[in-house]
Amino acid sequence: MPVDIEKAKRVWPPTCHGRWMSEEYEPGLVSVIIPTYNRAHFLGEAMDSVWAQTYRPIEMLVVDDGSTDNTPQVLEDWGKRHSEDPQFELRYFHQENKGAPAARNLGLIESSGEFIQFLDADDFLLPDKLRQAVETIERSQVDFAYAEVAVSDDRLNLVPGERYGKPLRGHAKDVTAYTWPIMGPVYRRSVNREAGPWDEELAASQDWEYAARIKLLEYACCFDKRVGALFRQHGGARLGGMALRQRLNAWEKATDRVVNAATSLHKLDWQLRDCLSRLYFTQAVTKGRNGSLMEGDRCLYKAWKLSPPVSLIGLAARLLQGCRSTWICVVVDAVLTARCKLLSKLRQWRRA
Repeated sequence: MPVDIEKAKRVWPPTCHGRWMSEEYEPGLVSVIIPTYNRAHFLGEAMDSVWAQTYRPIEMLVVDDGSTDNTPQVLEDWGKRHSEDPQFELRYFHQENKGAPAARNLGLIESSGEFIQFLDADDFLLPDKLRQAVETIERSQVDFAYAEVAVSDDRLNLVPGERYGKPLRGHAKDVTAYTWPIMGPVYRRSVNREAGPWDEELAASQDWEYAARIKLLEYACCFDKRVGALFRQHGGARLGGMALRQRLNAWEKATDRVVNAATSLHKLDWQLRDCLSRLYFTQAVTKGRNGSLMEGDRCLYKAWKLSPPVSLIGLAARLLQGCRSTWICVVVDAVLTARCKLLSKLRQWRRA
C-alpha cells in the first residue's frame, strides 16, 4: 500500500550523515550494501558471493567503518581481479568508526539501485538470491521479498536444521517476531527511503527494530522458502560477543523505539500492546536473573504501563513492581510459559 512519506518521517531516527537517499534510481539495478569493520578475512568471500549472482546489473557498495586491518588492500586486490563485467560495479566508501547502522545508512545514501540488498561482511549470498527475489517482487507486485537463511560454520559448512525466516501471520505478533535476518530481504528502493535510516544509537537489536518499523508501515511482501543466504557463525566479535547487559539494554531501547513508532503511526492497539508488554516482561525477568534488579524494575514498570487493562502480564508486573526477589520473577516467568504452552495445545486440540 502507498505510504505517506511525511507520515513515515515521524518515526525516522536521526543519522550522522545529515542527508538521506534520493528518490531517483537506475531501473533494474540492485544495490548490495556491505558494511565492514576488521573483516578482511571474510570480506573477499562475501564479495565473491555477490559477483557470482546470476542477476545483473549490480552495484556493490562496501562501506569501511574505520577498519584497522588490511581491508583497503583486500578491496583493491579484489577490484583488480573483477573489472571485466560492465554490468557490475564496485564502489568503496570509508568513514570513521560509527557502527554498522551508520555504515548501512551511508550505503543507502550513496546507492543508485531500484532494489536494495543488505549483506554483512561475514555472511554469504547463494547464486540465485537476487534473481529469485527480483522476479518475485515484479511477478507478485510486492514491495519486498525475503528468503530463508541457513546457518553455517566459519567455513560455510551448513549447520543441520538451523534456519531463519518465516512467513507473516497477519497478527500483532508479526511486529515483535524476529521474522528475517538482515540479508534475507530484497527491498524496493521506496521501502528503505520511506522507512528511514537504520537507528545508529542501537548497539544491538538494530535489525529487529528496523524490520519492526517496516512491518508497522504495512508493506506488501512475499516469503520464499528457498534458502537464499548463509549466516556465518564464527569466533569473531559478532554481536554475540557483546556483554549480556549491553545487549539487554539495547533490546530494551529498541523496544522503546518500536513503541514510539507504533504510537506515532496509530498502530498501538491492544494486541500489539500485549505483545510489547510481554517483551518488556521477558527483559525484566532476564535482567533479574542476571542481577540487574533496578533495570529489571524499570522494564517491569514499562510492561505494566503498556499492558492492556485485563492482562496477566500487567497483573504480574504490578505485583512484582519494586520487588527485589529474582526467584519470584523466575517463577512467574515459568508460570506464564506453561500457560502459553497449555493454550497452544488447547487450540491444536480444538482444530483437530
